[in-house]
Amino acid sequence: MVNRGTESCELPARRSTAPENTLQRWISGCVFFLLFYLYVWLVIDPRLLHHSLGLLCSYHCVSYTTEWSFFWECVSRPGGVVDYGARFLWQFFCYGWMGALIVTAAAWTTSLAVDVLTRLADRPRGLVVRFVPAVLLAVICGHYEQPLKTVLSLLVAFVCFAAYLRWSSRGGGGRSVALLVLTCVVAFLLAGSGGLLFPCLAAIFEFIHRRRGLVGLVALLCVAGVPLTVGAAVFRIPFGEQFWSCLLSDEQTGRPSWLFTGLYLFFLAAFVGATWSRHWQAGRASTRERRRKSESTMPWRMRMPRFLQVGESGFAIRLAVVCLTAGAIAWSTLDRSGRLVLQLDYYCQHGKWTEALDSAARLPTGRVRAYAHRNVLLALCRTSRLLDEMFHYPQVTGDPYYRLVVEGGNLLFYTQDSRIFLELGQVNLAEKCCLEAMVLSGERPSILKQLAVINIAKDRPETAKVFLNKLRKTLLHRKEAEAMLNRLEQDPRMDDDPTVGRLRLFMARKDLASIKVNWEELLVGLLDEKPDNRVAFDLLNALYLRNLQVDKVVENLSSLERCGYRRIPRHLQEAIIVQTARTGGRLAVPKELVASETFQRAKLFSDIFRRFPDRQEAARVSAEAGLGSSYFHYYAFGESGL
Repeated sequence: MVNRGTESCELPARRSTAPENTLQRWISGCVFFLLFYLYVWLVIDPRLLHHSLGLLCSYHCVSYTTEWSFFWECVSRPGGVVDYGARFLWQFFCYGWMGALIVTAAAWTTSLAVDVLTRLADRPRGLVVRFVPAVLLAVICGHYEQPLKTVLSLLVAFVCFAAYLRWSSRGGGGRSVALLVLTCVVAFLLAGSGGLLFPCLAAIFEFIHRRRGLVGLVALLCVAGVPLTVGAAVFRIPFGEQFWSCLLSDEQTGRPSWLFTGLYLFFLAAFVGATWSRHWQAGRASTRERRRKSESTMPWRMRMPRFLQVGESGFAIRLAVVCLTAGAIAWSTLDRSGRLVLQLDYYCQHGKWTEALDSAARLPTGRVRAYAHRNVLLALCRTSRLLDEMFHYPQVTGDPYYRLVVEGGNLLFYTQDSRIFLELGQVNLAEKCCLEAMVLSGERPSILKQLAVINIAKDRPETAKVFLNKLRKTLLHRKEAEAMLNRLEQDPRMDDDPTVGRLRLFMARKDLASIKVNWEELLVGLLDEKPDNRVAFDLLNALYLRNLQVDKVVENLSSLERCGYRRIPRHLQEAIIVQTARTGGRLAVPKELVASETFQRAKLFSDIFRRFPDRQEAARVSAEAGLGSSYFHYYAFGESGL
């Protein structure tokens, strides 16, 4: 109770009026967060969250090094401690199980914070409200955004709020001093703008819970005054960054995320709602308390079956409904297309080409991002399946899919162009794309490693050491960088390395002046210099097939054996038949070199094309007959992958 005459106050009695007791809360928490962990690990896949750093957002804002200078640069600014902690934890997301454990621990802390607020307001800690922040975190991660900085800021704000409650029984002057010290010295300096949640909670506590308007006014003044005085006057922080930097999913965009904003607003709304509800229903508390005490005297062996009985408390049903509802919300908001695109790029970066094509097979039909299509192109090349299966995937004539270079300084395409140029042997262009990506994004470890390998292949070991020394300062790539440095000391050419050896084998001698090149001219030049460059041969024929240049496909058939082919690939066989039908002449190759299945598909397609004069109807029937992945279908209707 509050003694209004002496201004003394006490914390509310920490009694639980919840319909479920401590054991029920423990069981519900274990079940919910076990399912949460499995969802994050197996469905969202934290490895893809880690892989998205430097691709979907700038790597500058999440980079981490083990240098002391980096540590002091972080902790010397408001919010730097939380920022440093978030950057450190992000490194471990490359291990899927560990990343899921970190996200689950973050969600669990938000659940504890809700329990603290509802218990402080002396309200029931229901199953629904307790797990709302965890569901929001699952939605944020399902959008492949980075919530760690926001969650750590929330945690700092709640720790400050818990410390403030210890001072709440002191006089008005003591509480005001505590507010200023905790806001300025702890909350704002450690968590930056995210720490401003603490004075907001303190204002709600003082205005609504304790009915002390003067101290509540001081708390509101701290919300606006501390950033303007400490942030602007001392640290020269821009105005907007002082208030919503913790709400940014990508610091480059400068636009707050509505999901992060909702996470902050939820705690304020939950505290206000619980506190007001406490005053409205105070009369019913004694009845619930008597019921709780009578149940708490039973041994846990007697209580356990009762908790799980539907007829007694409905605990099992309520828990099942909450878990199913949370799962439905998380699943329905999951960015499945973005997940597949990231997964495809992740496998391509790590050289897992078969897994990459498995992911590509699950891409939705229709218009898919060009970035995904170009990864499919690369994976098909590396598995020697391009000229057999490229039309299994959605393509439309005239779309910029499967192009070597996409115009525009896009971070995604620079990293991808570098990978494709390396496969072709254009090492200089690959290096240029890597450097462009590093300027845009930051010193991403994969880029540093690729630049080191490129310079080793170009017999520039000293330049390679510069990038390896940078890589050695990262947390998880230190041993790999040191091993490469030791090998460079022993053998500056690293002739025994298979990656370096392959680059030197197909390295082009003729350099190109610009990244924006004519694809056909580039590939023809590479084949003139290295006639056995199979990647260049495959990409050149893929270009001719896409552009309906079947005559040039037939002209290139003489290079098949030189590039290691023992048979004519499926789509080239189909192109030969198309060219024969166009010219009315004879087959360009002996008939026995074309598979009987190819002739059967050609006959079936010809019959369909004759029977259905309407092009749309013919395209539909052709796709239903299983010809939507053939070159006949693409040549006639300008689309494939059906």
